[in-house]
Amino acid sequence: PPEVSITFADSNEQIDTDTEGIPITNSAGESFDPPITKPYSDMIIRYTRNEQTFDRLVAADYKNAVNSDTFLGFDAGHVMCTMFEADQMIAGTLTYYKVRYEFRVRYDEVKTKDSGGSTQTQVFGWKKRIRDEGYRERTGETNPDGSPKYSPIQDENGQNVSQPHLLDGSGKKLKDSVIQDPPLPETCFLKFEVHKKRAFSTLNI
Repeated sequence: PPEVSITFADSNEQIDTDTEGIPITNSAGESFDPPITKPYSDMIIRYTRNEQTFDRLVAADYKNAVNSDTFLGFDAGHVMCTMFEADQMIAGTLTYYKVRYEFRVRYDEVKTKDSGGSTQTQVFGWKKRIRDEGYRERTGETNPDGSPKYSPIQDENGQNVSQPHLLDGSGKKLKDSVIQDPPLPETCFLKFEVHKKRAFSTLNI
């Protein structure tokens, strides 16, 4: 029978909202530098079994891939294959492989608030989530080549901001009234798929 073990791996990572979904910024809507961090604990599932063959190209393809299907009860995008390796074993005339798999589960549940103050819960898994903020905003006009025009974001004194300012998801500065009344109720996050996806069901685990 296969050998299965479960443990946890801790890491310290940047966060951008508190437990209620409020963006972590100063009162002017600017990010802290350096960013605030907190501990994360990812579940580690190790699975070892004997197999007749071992395809090193398949192993290389799955390394650091994320599940594209439901796997071990977890939805797509939450499980990363962090180990896929083998030792060749010989017993008499029999040759087989002792294959070791390791899977890291990231269930990143994040609360955010919309413009009405309602709390929404989103689960990102291994997607990269970045708060939408910057030093420029779209003007609504376009250049001759069709690309959007941008202008520097300025503070109440007409000076260019020295730290990133929250944006609204469409390239515009988040209004100060939205940020300050009630305090910091809304922010926008950009999500990116940064890991390759593979069907883990083919591993027959």
